[in-house]
Amino acid sequence: ESMFAPGSQNLYCNANFEMLGQILEAVTRQSYATLLEAHIFAPLGMLDSYLGIDTAKPLAGDARGYRFHDGAWLEEVNGIHWAASAGIVSTIVDLLKWAACLRDPTATGLPWVADILTATPFNDGAAATYASGINHAINAKTGRAMLAHAGALRGWRSIMMHFVKEDVSIAVFMNRTNAATSAALFPRGVAYDVADAMGIAPIWRATSAKPERRAKPNVAVIPDQLQGAYVSREQGLLVQLRNHDGHAQIFSHLDWSALLAHGPRTFATDDGHLSIGFADGPNQALMLTMPAENVTAPMQWVTPPPNAKVPFAAKGRYYCAPLASTIEIVAHDGAHSMVFTGIFGTGVHYPLTLLNETTAWFDLSRGVDESPPGRVLVVIDATERLIELSCMLARRMVFRAA
Repeated sequence: ESMFAPGSQNLYCNANFEMLGQILEAVTRQSYATLLEAHIFAPLGMLDSYLGIDTAKPLAGDARGYRFHDGAWLEEVNGIHWAASAGIVSTIVDLLKWAACLRDPTATGLPWVADILTATPFNDGAAATYASGINHAINAKTGRAMLAHAGALRGWRSIMMHFVKEDVSIAVFMNRTNAATSAALFPRGVAYDVADAMGIAPIWRATSAKPERRAKPNVAVIPDQLQGAYVSREQGLLVQLRNHDGHAQIFSHLDWSALLAHGPRTFATDDGHLSIGFADGPNQALMLTMPAENVTAPMQWVTPPPNAKVPFAAKGRYYCAPLASTIEIVAHDGAHSMVFTGIFGTGVHYPLTLLNETTAWFDLSRGVDESPPGRVLVVIDATERLIELSCMLARRMVFRAA
């Protein structure tokens, strides 16, 4: 069952790519790795690229990636098995061969690639910024277009950008850091520095010899009665609002972001990736807008329990058949935690932060993808005897009482 009408929203979800890969394998009776080699790598001469299914295997040439952790660079070793959602191993030279295909698919012998170079608008006519596994960015000031995507694993971060009208492609590889929100921006920043040196970044970023005078930000403060947690069960979203050092902040995925005031009861992040608005009146509900996902969703304030001793409404074991995964919620000395058991065995206990007797969250700071799942929403439906888990990368995963 779809969470929303196809074409109405965008939800980044690895599972969709995994399913597409399985469909391709079932129809062609060939492995996904073989299909990539036959239809992309070989025709483009990408001789050093392949699908690195088993990340525990060493890379060619003894290439090693490092992650900055606790003040030191450590070799990062993974044991993840990829399929159709990620895992391509490549080089800068090979990525630029792919970029050459993006600039002229017919000339490189892959005319079908032209179909992924345009993002089809959403059903309501809104422009899509992510389609066919590629970010389609349009500079609001110049109207210039850029195709881009980033990745990270095994101690590496990478990004490839193709500036369409400038006909320039830039690829950057670098080691990883632990920074949750800014790390993905590092290779992008390096790419922009290269573009600056080539004289194309000002065209993209609409910079000029004289620095722009930016208006003083409208520092926002959230009224005390509107602070707290808000949930949309339909969307599987959790946001939290607070004031910190006199400034309004919102937590929506990995970290707290500052909010600027756009009106008496409307606020937005500085980059505009998220905005909220409160309705007039006593009802503590907000409207959340995420333009890139084409999502506008009402969210309800999570009413705190009357006292701290209100018990969580779920304990015991719950099972999700599609994931072949079991979760168990345990209580000890008044604290609750959640532990997963699946095809890779039993994991660690994640401490639950209870918002009330039916709503909680826990942080998942590392995962098989970058960025990680982040803050995971836990919703209890005692009537249906189920638990729903949601985060920005996966929504409403249902575990039923076992």
